[in-house]
Amino acid sequence: MEKINRKKFTTILVLFLMILSLVACGNDSKSKSGAPKAKGEPVHKAYEETKNIIDAIWTLELSIDGKDYQLPFPLKELTDNGWKFTDSGHKLDFGKYRELIVTKGDLALLVEIRNIKDKENAIPEQEATVYGLFDAFYGPFGGGSKDLGKMPELKLPEGISLQSTLAEIKTAYGQPSAIYPVDRYKDDSDIVYRYGTHDAPQLTFIGQEDSINGFKIRTIFVENFENIDGKDVDTTLFDYTAPTALSDDFNDAIIEVDGKLLQIPFPVYELMQDGWVVCHSGAMLGINGGTSQVYSYKDRAELTIWLHNFSEQKVVPEAASVKNVTSTSDTLKIAGGITIGSPISDLANVFGEENVSEGGYVSLWADSLKYEIHCEDGVVSKIDVGVLK
Repeated sequence: MEKINRKKFTTILVLFLMILSLVACGNDSKSKSGAPKAKGEPVHKAYEETKNIIDAIWTLELSIDGKDYQLPFPLKELTDNGWKFTDSGHKLDFGKYRELIVTKGDLALLVEIRNIKDKENAIPEQEATVYGLFDAFYGPFGGGSKDLGKMPELKLPEGISLQSTLAEIKTAYGQPSAIYPVDRYKDDSDIVYRYGTHDAPQLTFIGQEDSINGFKIRTIFVENFENIDGKDVDTTLFDYTAPTALSDDFNDAIIEVDGKLLQIPFPVYELMQDGWVVCHSGAMLGINGGTSQVYSYKDRAELTIWLHNFSEQKVVPEAASVKNVTSTSDTLKIAGGITIGSPISDLANVFGEENVSEGGYVSLWADSLKYEIHCEDGVVSKIDVGVLK
């Protein structure tokens, strides 16, 4: 009997050690290459990373070589101030973009330009828009060579310049959104400030604690200069009546965005007139069905929206409709008042228990509507709602 018990004990011990080994393997935080795996964070916390950054940065006002600019701005503002580029014969088709070096004496600057006019073969000096600036040394054409020219004097909001230390930058702008090594051959890092979590204005300093060696600043808040903020949009393109109450019936496709009631699909200018800035390239949407996924921001809250052109003519993005909205912040509410942070039980009350998984996931495609809702830690973390037509 004693031998049997010993055998049982030995068997149990071996099994226990095997289980411990498996658990240890499962918890190994390194990949096969030895690099630590990134730990995931709840989706609904994503935009919290950058909301502490002061608003002064995102005016995108700056001074280059003593002249004031505000991104985005016409390339002509640079050429009028004495900047030149060699490839002046290159035309730019509508919606296209390119990067080029501009020089002024012994100064050099890399600019990102786009043709946002409804015109083919535009002359960049006259019709292109600057939406990004890099110093030429660290830019794509720099290649680590300073032969292209010196960096111009750059001044940013709150008195920050390329002579500022990282400590001074943090005092003025708060903690960076991220810091990345430039590459394995340099000691410098990208010190990144982002307005939001997706395609949004971004300011990057390149350097170390006490030495800023370069910069990158860009925006995709590119507006069509003939249709700014929807002021000149033909509203007769839309047959839209705003709802008067947030419904408990998800089939109504009524949402509330930052306190404003909307019914999907709705004209995007309804958001723009309420203070949302819609990021887009300026490219027009095709006839009856042209779509584009873009991001919109207001006070650092973020929405991902799908623009759709339901009309029989090409339209600028400001004249499109919103057919889908995705959010990870509580600026969005849907049927029953469900928002980010709502408990799973609220989902069952609105969508029915049969449509809510045990973990709180809803994937509902009903008639011409769709809802995709995610939960983490027992509460709603992401909402995606739209029409299918």
